[in-house]
Amino acid sequence: MRLTNILNRHRAHRVIKFDWIRLVRRIVPEGARESIWPMSPETPRRTLQRSLVAPVARAGTRKLLGLMARLQIRARRHRTLVQVVRSLRNLIHFGPWRRLALAYVRWKSPPCNETSHQPSTLTSAIDLPVAVDALERDGYFAGPRVRSEVLEQSAAFWRGKTPGVYVDAHLKSDALGRIATDPQIVRAARAYFGSEPNLIECKLFVSHIDHEDELTTAFHFDHAGVRSLNAMVYLAPVGVENGPHVLVGGSHRGKQLRDYLRELTPIQEIERRYGTQVRVITGPAGSVLLENAEVFHRRLVARLPRIALITVFSTRGRRLLSIGKDPRPTSPFMNSCEARG
Repeated sequence: MRLTNILNRHRAHRVIKFDWIRLVRRIVPEGARESIWPMSPETPRRTLQRSLVAPVARAGTRKLLGLMARLQIRARRHRTLVQVVRSLRNLIHFGPWRRLALAYVRWKSPPCNETSHQPSTLTSAIDLPVAVDALERDGYFAGPRVRSEVLEQSAAFWRGKTPGVYVDAHLKSDALGRIATDPQIVRAARAYFGSEPNLIECKLFVSHIDHEDELTTAFHFDHAGVRSLNAMVYLAPVGVENGPHVLVGGSHRGKQLRDYLRELTPIQEIERRYGTQVRVITGPAGSVLLENAEVFHRRLVARLPRIALITVFSTRGRRLLSIGKDPRPTSPFMNSCEARG
Protein backbone atom coordinates (compact mmCIF):
# COMPACT_ATOMS: atom_id res chain seq x y z
CA MET A 1 0.00 0.00 0.00
CA ARG A 2 1.30 3.43 -0.88
CA LEU A 3 0.89 4.81 2.65
CA THR A 4 2.76 1.82 4.08
CA ASN A 5 5.64 2.36 1.66
CA ILE A 6 5.94 6.01 2.63
CA LEU A 7 5.89 5.19 6.33
CA ASN A 8 8.51 2.47 5.91
CA ARG A 9 10.75 4.88 4.05
CA HIS A 10 10.59 7.56 6.76
CA ARG A 11 9.95 5.61 9.97
CA ALA A 12 13.62 5.78 10.94
CA HIS A 13 13.44 9.57 11.16
CA ARG A 14 13.67 10.73 14.78
CA VAL A 15 10.36 12.62 14.62
CA ILE A 16 8.51 9.30 14.30
CA LYS A 17 9.63 7.56 17.47
CA PHE A 18 7.16 4.67 17.56
CA ASP A 19 5.24 2.38 15.23
CA TRP A 20 3.11 4.83 13.23
CA ILE A 21 1.85 2.02 11.01
CA ARG A 22 0.22 0.26 13.94
CA LEU A 23 -1.25 3.53 15.23
CA VAL A 24 -2.69 4.44 11.82
CA ARG A 25 -4.20 0.98 11.40
CA ARG A 26 -5.87 1.19 14.81
CA ILE A 27 -7.27 4.72 14.45
CA VAL A 28 -7.94 5.30 10.72
CA PRO A 29 -10.32 2.99 8.81
CA GLU A 30 -8.53 1.15 6.02
CA GLY A 31 -10.56 2.64 3.20
CA ALA A 32 -9.90 6.18 4.40
CA ARG A 33 -6.11 6.05 4.72
CA GLU A 34 -5.24 6.99 1.16
CA SER A 35 -7.84 9.77 1.09
CA ILE A 36 -6.39 11.30 4.24
CA TRP A 37 -2.76 11.09 3.06
CA PRO A 38 -2.79 11.13 -0.80
CA MET A 39 1.01 11.24 -1.11
CA SER A 40 3.61 9.72 -3.35
CA PRO A 41 7.04 8.34 -2.33
CA GLU A 42 8.54 11.58 -3.63
CA THR A 43 6.71 13.67 -1.02
CA PRO A 44 9.22 15.94 0.79
CA ARG A 45 10.09 14.73 4.26
CA ARG A 46 8.94 17.92 6.03
CA THR A 47 5.55 17.79 4.29
CA LEU A 48 5.25 14.15 5.27
CA GLN A 49 5.97 14.96 8.89
CA ARG A 50 3.35 17.72 9.03
CA SER A 51 0.75 15.59 7.25
CA LEU A 52 1.29 12.53 9.41
CA VAL A 53 2.03 13.88 12.84
CA ALA A 54 -0.77 16.47 13.09
CA PRO A 55 -3.77 14.37 11.89
CA VAL A 56 -2.71 11.23 13.72
CA ALA A 57 -2.01 13.24 16.88
CA ARG A 58 -5.50 14.77 16.66
CA ALA A 59 -7.02 11.32 16.15
CA GLY A 60 -5.01 9.99 19.07
CA THR A 61 -6.16 12.91 21.23
CA ARG A 62 -9.80 12.17 20.37
CA LYS A 63 -9.37 8.57 21.40
CA LEU A 64 -7.62 9.57 24.62
CA LEU A 65 -10.30 12.15 25.44
CA GLY A 66 -13.00 9.56 24.80
CA LEU A 67 -11.26 7.22 27.23
CA MET A 68 -10.98 10.03 29.78
CA ALA A 69 -14.70 10.75 29.45
CA ARG A 70 -15.56 7.12 30.17
CA LEU A 71 -13.21 7.09 33.14
CA GLN A 72 -14.80 10.29 34.46
CA ILE A 73 -18.25 8.69 34.33
CA ARG A 74 -17.03 5.68 36.30
CA ALA A 75 -15.00 7.77 38.73
CA ARG A 76 -17.90 10.05 39.70
CA ARG A 77 -19.06 7.42 42.16
CA HIS A 78 -15.81 8.04 44.07
CA ARG A 79 -16.32 11.67 45.03
CA THR A 80 -13.14 12.00 47.08
CA LEU A 81 -10.96 10.80 44.22
CA VAL A 82 -12.72 13.11 41.77
CA GLN A 83 -12.19 16.10 44.05
CA VAL A 84 -8.48 15.33 44.54
CA VAL A 85 -7.94 15.15 40.76
CA ARG A 86 -9.95 18.34 40.24
CA SER A 87 -7.92 20.19 42.88
CA LEU A 88 -4.63 19.15 41.28
CA ARG A 89 -5.83 20.31 37.88
CA ASN A 90 -6.91 23.66 39.33
CA LEU A 91 -3.54 24.19 40.99
CA ILE A 92 -1.73 23.40 37.73
CA HIS A 93 -4.00 25.66 35.67
CA PHE A 94 -3.83 28.66 38.01
CA GLY A 95 -0.14 28.27 38.87
CA PRO A 96 2.42 31.10 38.69
CA TRP A 97 3.44 30.03 35.16
CA ARG A 98 0.05 30.99 33.73
CA ARG A 99 1.19 34.30 32.23
CA LEU A 100 3.97 32.46 30.47
CA ALA A 101 1.49 29.91 29.12
CA LEU A 102 -0.74 32.69 27.78
CA ALA A 103 2.24 34.37 26.11
CA TYR A 104 3.18 31.06 24.51
CA VAL A 105 -0.37 30.52 23.19
CA ARG A 106 -0.43 34.03 21.71
CA TRP A 107 2.92 33.39 20.01
CA LYS A 108 1.90 29.92 18.80
CA SER A 109 -1.56 30.88 17.55
CA PRO A 110 -1.65 34.62 16.76
CA PRO A 111 -4.93 36.22 15.66
CA CYS A 112 -5.55 35.76 11.96
CA ASN A 113 -6.58 38.57 9.62
CA GLU A 114 -10.34 39.00 9.52
CA THR A 115 -11.82 37.89 6.18
CA SER A 116 -15.32 36.78 7.21
CA HIS A 117 -18.21 37.73 4.94
CA GLN A 118 -20.77 36.07 7.21
CA PRO A 119 -23.43 38.63 8.15
CA SER A 120 -23.78 39.31 11.86
CA THR A 121 -26.87 38.11 13.70
CA LEU A 122 -26.58 40.95 16.24
CA THR A 123 -28.49 44.20 16.16
CA SER A 124 -25.28 46.26 16.40
CA ALA A 125 -21.50 45.85 16.47
CA ILE A 126 -19.65 44.98 19.67
CA ASP A 127 -17.28 47.74 20.79
CA LEU A 128 -14.15 45.59 21.13
CA PRO A 129 -12.10 47.87 23.45
CA VAL A 130 -15.09 48.23 25.79
CA ALA A 131 -15.81 44.49 25.72
CA VAL A 132 -12.19 43.50 26.38
CA ASP A 133 -11.88 46.03 29.19
CA ALA A 134 -15.07 44.70 30.82
CA LEU A 135 -13.92 41.09 30.48
CA GLU A 136 -10.52 41.88 31.98
CA ARG A 137 -11.99 43.92 34.85
CA ASP A 138 -15.32 42.24 35.63
CA GLY A 139 -15.07 38.89 33.87
CA TYR A 140 -18.22 39.49 31.80
CA PHE A 141 -19.72 41.77 29.15
CA ALA A 142 -23.37 42.20 28.19
CA GLY A 143 -23.43 42.60 24.42
CA PRO A 144 -26.10 43.66 21.92
CA ARG A 145 -29.08 41.43 21.18
CA VAL A 146 -29.59 38.86 18.46
CA ARG A 147 -31.97 40.06 15.75
CA SER A 148 -35.60 38.97 16.15
CA GLU A 149 -35.82 37.27 12.73
CA VAL A 150 -32.85 35.03 13.59
CA LEU A 151 -34.44 34.13 16.93
CA GLU A 152 -37.64 33.18 15.13
CA GLN A 153 -35.68 30.94 12.76
CA SER A 154 -33.90 29.27 15.69
CA ALA A 155 -37.24 28.58 17.38
CA ALA A 156 -38.04 26.08 14.65
CA PHE A 157 -35.34 23.87 16.21
CA TRP A 158 -35.91 24.31 19.94
CA ARG A 159 -39.66 24.84 20.15
CA GLY A 160 -41.30 21.77 21.67
CA LYS A 161 -38.01 20.32 22.96
CA THR A 162 -38.23 18.42 26.22
CA PRO A 163 -36.02 19.67 29.10
CA GLY A 164 -32.40 18.68 28.70
CA VAL A 165 -29.08 19.56 27.08
CA TYR A 166 -28.67 19.29 23.30
CA VAL A 167 -25.03 19.10 22.25
CA ASP A 168 -23.53 20.45 19.02
CA ALA A 169 -26.59 22.64 18.48
CA HIS A 170 -24.65 24.78 15.99
CA LEU A 171 -24.43 21.76 13.69
CA LYS A 172 -28.11 20.89 13.90
CA SER A 173 -29.70 24.27 13.21
CA ASP A 174 -28.54 26.80 10.65
CA ALA A 175 -29.86 29.70 12.74
CA LEU A 176 -28.15 28.48 15.91
CA GLY A 177 -24.97 27.89 13.92
CA ARG A 178 -24.99 31.50 12.72
CA ILE A 179 -25.51 32.75 16.27
CA ALA A 180 -22.74 30.55 17.70
CA THR A 181 -20.23 31.57 15.02
CA ASP A 182 -21.34 35.18 14.73
CA PRO A 183 -18.34 37.22 13.48
CA GLN A 184 -18.91 39.87 16.17
CA ILE A 185 -18.70 37.27 18.94
CA VAL A 186 -15.67 35.61 17.35
CA ARG A 187 -13.93 39.00 17.06
CA ALA A 188 -14.59 39.67 20.74
CA ALA A 189 -13.12 36.29 21.70
CA ARG A 190 -10.10 36.93 19.47
CA ALA A 191 -9.49 40.35 20.97
CA TYR A 192 -9.86 39.06 24.52
CA PHE A 193 -7.59 36.05 24.02
CA GLY A 194 -4.99 37.86 21.94
CA SER A 195 -4.90 34.65 19.91
CA GLU A 196 -7.10 32.75 17.49
CA PRO A 197 -10.19 31.34 19.29
CA ASN A 198 -11.41 27.77 18.95
CA LEU A 199 -15.06 26.81 19.31
CA ILE A 200 -14.92 23.78 21.59
CA GLU A 201 -18.51 23.41 22.71
CA CYS A 202 -22.02 24.53 21.75
CA LYS A 203 -25.06 23.38 23.67
CA LEU A 204 -28.73 24.26 23.77
CA PHE A 205 -30.12 24.23 27.33
CA VAL A 206 -33.83 23.69 27.94
CA SER A 207 -34.29 24.02 31.70
CA HIS A 208 -36.02 21.56 33.98
CA ILE A 209 -38.82 23.08 36.04
CA ASP A 210 -38.47 23.11 39.85
CA HIS A 211 -35.30 21.05 39.67
CA GLU A 212 -32.58 21.63 42.25
CA ASP A 213 -29.06 20.28 41.84
CA GLU A 214 -25.49 21.29 42.70
CA LEU A 215 -25.52 23.91 39.92
CA THR A 216 -28.38 25.78 41.61
CA THR A 217 -27.49 25.35 45.29
CA ALA A 218 -23.82 26.47 45.13
CA PHE A 219 -21.35 28.42 42.99
CA HIS A 220 -18.62 26.88 40.86
CA PHE A 221 -16.17 27.91 38.13
CA ASP A 222 -14.83 26.23 34.99
CA HIS A 223 -11.80 26.50 32.74
CA ALA A 224 -10.78 25.11 29.36
CA GLY A 225 -7.41 26.13 27.93
CA VAL A 226 -5.34 29.03 29.20
CA ARG A 227 -8.35 31.29 28.63
CA SER A 228 -11.94 30.39 27.81
CA LEU A 229 -15.02 32.44 27.07
CA ASN A 230 -18.70 31.51 27.39
CA ALA A 231 -21.07 33.17 24.93
CA MET A 232 -24.58 32.80 26.35
CA VAL A 233 -27.65 33.80 24.34
CA TYR A 234 -31.17 33.80 25.78
CA LEU A 235 -33.36 32.54 22.94
CA ALA A 236 -36.54 33.48 24.85
CA PRO A 237 -37.15 36.11 27.53
CA VAL A 238 -35.58 35.26 30.91
CA GLY A 239 -36.81 36.72 34.17
CA VAL A 240 -36.17 35.70 37.75
CA GLU A 241 -38.70 32.84 37.44
CA ASN A 242 -36.91 31.36 34.40
CA GLY A 243 -33.81 30.22 36.27
CA PRO A 244 -31.47 32.98 35.09
CA HIS A 245 -27.69 32.80 35.10
CA VAL A 246 -26.00 34.22 38.21
CA LEU A 247 -22.36 35.33 38.21
CA VAL A 248 -19.92 37.08 40.50
CA GLY A 249 -18.25 40.04 38.81
CA GLY A 250 -14.47 40.14 39.16
CA SER A 251 -14.21 36.66 40.70
CA HIS A 252 -12.00 35.40 37.85
CA ARG A 253 -9.17 37.10 39.74
CA GLY A 254 -7.97 36.80 43.34
CA LYS A 255 -9.41 33.44 44.27
CA GLN A 256 -8.35 31.89 47.56
CA LEU A 257 -6.41 28.64 47.80
CA ARG A 258 -9.39 26.80 49.22
CA ASP A 259 -11.42 27.73 46.11
CA TYR A 260 -9.08 25.56 44.05
CA LEU A 261 -9.37 22.64 46.48
CA ARG A 262 -13.13 22.20 46.34
CA GLU A 263 -15.70 21.76 43.63
CA LEU A 264 -18.48 23.97 45.01
CA THR A 265 -18.59 27.15 47.09
CA PRO A 266 -21.63 27.81 49.32
CA ILE A 267 -23.94 30.68 48.36
CA GLN A 268 -23.66 32.26 51.82
CA GLU A 269 -19.88 32.41 51.58
CA ILE A 270 -19.99 34.00 48.11
CA GLU A 271 -22.46 36.63 49.29
CA ARG A 272 -20.29 37.37 52.31
CA ARG A 273 -17.07 37.65 50.31
CA TYR A 274 -18.36 39.46 47.22
CA GLY A 275 -21.58 41.20 48.32
CA THR A 276 -22.86 43.50 45.56
CA GLN A 277 -20.64 41.86 42.94
CA VAL A 278 -23.21 39.05 42.59
CA ARG A 279 -25.24 39.65 39.41
CA VAL A 280 -28.49 37.98 38.32
CA ILE A 281 -28.54 38.05 34.51
CA THR A 282 -32.08 38.52 33.19
CA GLY A 283 -33.07 39.96 29.84
CA PRO A 284 -35.30 39.86 26.78
CA ALA A 285 -35.02 37.29 24.02
CA GLY A 286 -31.74 37.66 22.16
CA SER A 287 -29.72 38.94 25.12
CA VAL A 288 -26.01 38.12 24.72
CA LEU A 289 -23.61 37.60 27.62
CA LEU A 290 -19.86 37.08 27.18
CA GLU A 291 -18.35 35.57 30.31
CA ASN A 292 -14.92 34.41 31.40
CA ALA A 293 -15.64 30.79 32.39
CA GLU A 294 -13.48 31.24 35.50
CA VAL A 295 -15.87 33.58 37.29
CA PHE A 296 -18.00 32.02 40.01
CA HIS A 297 -21.43 31.26 38.60
CA ARG A 298 -24.59 29.23 39.08
CA ARG A 299 -28.21 29.38 37.98
CA LEU A 300 -31.44 29.89 39.88
CA VAL A 301 -34.09 27.19 40.08
CA ALA A 302 -36.44 27.59 37.11
CA ARG A 303 -40.14 27.97 37.79
CA LEU A 304 -40.73 28.71 34.11
CA PRO A 305 -38.79 27.38 31.06
CA ARG A 306 -35.45 28.90 30.12
CA ILE A 307 -34.05 28.42 26.61
CA ALA A 308 -30.37 29.33 26.27
CA LEU A 309 -27.58 28.67 23.79
CA ILE A 310 -24.09 28.49 25.32
CA THR A 311 -21.03 28.45 23.08
CA VAL A 312 -17.57 27.99 24.58
CA PHE A 313 -14.44 29.41 22.97
CA SER A 314 -10.93 28.58 24.12
CA THR A 315 -7.39 29.63 23.28
CA ARG A 316 -6.67 26.04 22.30
CA GLY A 317 -8.62 22.82 21.78
CA ARG A 318 -9.79 20.83 24.76
CA ARG A 319 -7.10 19.72 27.17
CA LEU A 320 -7.11 17.08 29.87
CA LEU A 321 -6.81 19.86 32.46
CA SER A 322 -10.11 21.45 31.41
CA ILE A 323 -12.63 21.73 34.25
CA GLY A 324 -16.40 21.68 33.74
CA LYS A 325 -16.22 21.47 29.96
CA ASP A 326 -17.43 18.78 27.59
CA PRO A 327 -14.67 16.11 27.50
CA ARG A 328 -15.51 15.05 23.93
CA PRO A 329 -13.17 16.02 21.05
CA THR A 330 -13.09 19.60 19.79
CA SER A 331 -16.12 20.63 17.75
CA PRO A 332 -15.90 20.31 13.94
CA PHE A 333 -15.95 24.15 13.82
CA MET A 334 -12.26 24.11 14.95
CA ASN A 335 -10.90 27.65 14.82
CA SER A 336 -12.45 30.61 13.11
CA CYS A 337 -9.80 30.91 10.39
CA GLU A 338 -10.51 27.36 9.23
CA ALA A 339 -14.26 27.94 9.43
CA ARG A 340 -14.06 31.01 7.19
CA GLY A 341 -11.97 29.19 4.63
